[in-house]
Amino acid sequence: MGPEAELVTLQASAAPRLARLAGLTLRPISSPRDPDRSLAALHEPDQGLPPPGWLAPLPFDPGLALSAGGSWAAALGAWRQPTVLLVDGERPASGLAAAATALLRQHGVPLLGLIQWNGAWDGRERHLDGLPWLGWLGDAPAAEPAAEQAGAALWPALKWRWHQRD
Repeated sequence: MGPEAELVTLQASAAPRLARLAGLTLRPISSPRDPDRSLAALHEPDQGLPPPGWLAPLPFDPGLALSAGGSWAAALGAWRQPTVLLVDGERPASGLAAAATALLRQHGVPLLGLIQWNGAWDGRERHLDGLPWLGWLGDAPAAEPAAEQAGAALWPALKWRWHQRD
């Protein structure tokens, strides 16, 4: 959630890293202003994608009202689309993570959890807020120990939540 320019910058760095970590194909949203068309395209069976699937970063705030009505949050809930919320590590305690979680839950979105991107990670503090944090993912090269440890801890948590979603 947040201004579109910030989201684009955040996703340009984080989405490829998360997709590599999870072994997912990174796919674009085809029609950002038409969630139903975009979600239908992502779910077409003839995409020829190998398992386990894909990651499609949402190009703007899921709560943003669209000109045709509705929002991405409503569409994600209607499609029962499993979702991960990426939170900028510079603002994890701003209330934005709690507001986004509440919005997605209100619309029935299967929220797998929240991932903090960059910033200082304090797992104890993150879990005190009662939100479904999965962990931290930094912008450091994968060969750096902190990045390697973070990825190693994040992927099992994400897989576990994926299997628990039903």
